[in-house]
Amino acid sequence: MSAPKVFASRQFRSNKLSRPRLQLRLVMPFVVGALVATVAHGALFGLAMKDLAVQLPSDEAVLLEAWPELATRQTLLMAFVTIALLALIGVLTTHRVGGAAYRLERHLEDVLDGRAKLPCELRSGDELQELCALINDVTEERLAAARDGTAGIDLGPGRAA
Repeated sequence: MSAPKVFASRQFRSNKLSRPRLQLRLVMPFVVGALVATVAHGALFGLAMKDLAVQLPSDEAVLLEAWPELATRQTLLMAFVTIALLALIGVLTTHRVGGAAYRLERHLEDVLDGRAKLPCELRSGDELQELCALINDVTEERLAAARDGTAGIDLGPGRAA
């Protein structure tokens, strides 16, 4: 059975932040770690340059005077590049989890509202394929009832099909 036309258009989701809160929570520890590493590197490099400046025969004062501004500018530039690069990589990689979570959530809402006629499908390469299969196993009876137009299963108080 081929994928429905609606799902085919979702094969390439242009919105890479389908679950922004989840994706941000997954990416932020790496961004913060990279920022701390960048600042630590700047500080260690500064100490090494100070030690080198002391050994210079005549230009020690020139280097020591220029160093704080130079080190600050370079550390900030490196921090910006690192954060931007890690954020981009993080969004692109977490999209496979966030997009799948978004799709599973929409599918379950459709099942509860009686709009779902087909099993849940994720894009190839998405994570959470096993969870999608488990959801399909659990909702199979309800989907069959929706396709046949017969009464669905009772989901408890206030959630009858």
